[in-house]
Amino acid sequence: MVTASRAQPLHHVRVLHDDVRTTDSLLEDARGLSTVEYIIILVLIAVIAIVAWKQFGESVEYHVRDSTTQINNLGD
Repeated sequence: MVTASRAQPLHHVRVLHDDVRTTDSLLEDARGLSTVEYIIILVLIAVIAIVAWKQFGESVEYHVRDSTTQINNLGD
């Protein structure tokens, strides 16, 4: 006759086995991989856009200052 105390360890072994099977299926599942790839691509695009915007802003600032200096020197 099996008592309740002996049935519990078997239940824990079965749950552990199910967890291992779930972990294996998660490792084989590649659906989330494309989402991660898209996020990485979007982050790279954002970084490139920020650097380009900063360079563009510095260039515009330089040209505005140069134009202002030239206009101020016209009256001399």
